[in-house]
Amino acid sequence: MNQYTQKMMSFGAAALLLFTLSGCQSNPGTSSVVSKNDGSFDANVVQSATTPISGETEQEIRWNEQFTSTDGSVNFTLNAETTVPVSGLPVVEVKPHFFTGEEVQRVAYTLFGEDVSYYEARPQLGEPTEIYSKQEIQTFLNRWSQYTSQEALDAVLGKNSEYDTDTVKRFIEAYTEHYENASDDISRTPCQWTFRPDSEYMYSSSDLETVDNSDRNLGIEAEFQYQDLPYRLTASIRDRDDFKISNLYIQILSDSPAGFDLDLIKVPLLNTDAPKQETLDKVQEQVSEWLNNLGLGTWSVDSCETDHYTTRGEADSPEQWTVTVHAVPVFEGVAAAGGIQIGNLRNPEVYASNYYMTEATFTFNANGVLLSCEIYSPVDVVQVVNENAATLSVDDLLKRAKEHLSLSDKYQYGFIVEEEKDQLQANVSIDRIDYGLTRVKVPNTDESYYYVPGIVFWGSSEIVHQDTDEVWDATEERVILVLNAIDGSVINVEQG
Repeated sequence: MNQYTQKMMSFGAAALLLFTLSGCQSNPGTSSVVSKNDGSFDANVVQSATTPISGETEQEIRWNEQFTSTDGSVNFTLNAETTVPVSGLPVVEVKPHFFTGEEVQRVAYTLFGEDVSYYEARPQLGEPTEIYSKQEIQTFLNRWSQYTSQEALDAVLGKNSEYDTDTVKRFIEAYTEHYENASDDISRTPCQWTFRPDSEYMYSSSDLETVDNSDRNLGIEAEFQYQDLPYRLTASIRDRDDFKISNLYIQILSDSPAGFDLDLIKVPLLNTDAPKQETLDKVQEQVSEWLNNLGLGTWSVDSCETDHYTTRGEADSPEQWTVTVHAVPVFEGVAAAGGIQIGNLRNPEVYASNYYMTEATFTFNANGVLLSCEIYSPVDVVQVVNENAATLSVDDLLKRAKEHLSLSDKYQYGFIVEEEKDQLQANVSIDRIDYGLTRVKVPNTDESYYYVPGIVFWGSSEIVHQDTDEVWDATEERVILVLNAIDGSVINVEQG
């Protein structure tokens, strides 16, 4: 894709609204879409694609149609187009790649430099007088003292904020007392870049004596200042039979425990004019450079989106802007389909993935200041099963998609009030189609996956009253359906 898009919603929220058509539906005499009993995929049957006679490398998809589900409870409006390669795409087997301490350090150095002082993160539940020096507490007090009037606080947090001046004054009073009892200097341990039970970053050393670490994830957490902003880096790994994790997060995070303190730091960064195209170009190039230098596989920027909103939704508040750059892994020169993420790694279904989808997201303010970074589930390539796998024709894929959608019902597209169920219907609009590599399980193992050619249908839905058209429930852009382009089977991505 590699295109800039501007949307009034957060990409992250859309990505988490994953959906699949696996709930209540009619039971036809024959299956309209090929399915797998265990949700996995047998790559041994994959054939190679033949060379197209036409010489064309891509084919356009235009899907403009309206139809109703078999039970009459869902109205579908399809208006989407994209291009798909005429020749086949690869099938690649991958396995989870678990961050090492050296790789976590490399991420920090790549994004922020080696000259920054990285410290072991303080325990989140530690006593203030144990973890903050007088100077640090004085910094908090200086910041908070600017917001003892409701007018000053409203200017930053908005009039509907859950925090008021009484809250600020209570923290000032409490931390003034902590200041008197705090040490002049608190020794900070330089980050060791070594994984250890993540409970050690949660509890103080005295409390750790009673904590059971037998089922904890391993973590590295570091705190640091960069360009006068406080950041926290958190890396987590877990390689167990129940589920696996290899994630890294970086975010601006207030050193203090006061909930409003983070807003006091971040909101001024967001109250800007709309980002310029120059900034969008710059952050996209920066993310590409970062990812290329991390040594965590090959990546491609999938989207660069702007989002703007007002403080606490207040119409008279200044607009706040963010820029989100999303990247996906690339295998054999082909990018994975973006925006699909897993909500629950503990799903007991046999088809369920136990490892988050591989993706990276970087969020900036409108001036290019990094606000947060998330890197999920890097992978290592095990083997290229087929460099040029044969896929179903576009017409066949669209036919299978329509057949499957026709068998869905309104309960799969939003909340249905039981007392009003006979008067409610669903309206579903599909306005985007992506074609790329999608992930499925390797049969009989939780240790590896296949990336296979797939087609992803995106759209929005609403539940409305049939007589009044009153909207009872609605969702914005989300994944409606994912099909394996090789055999037409449904790839279940709903695991939340």
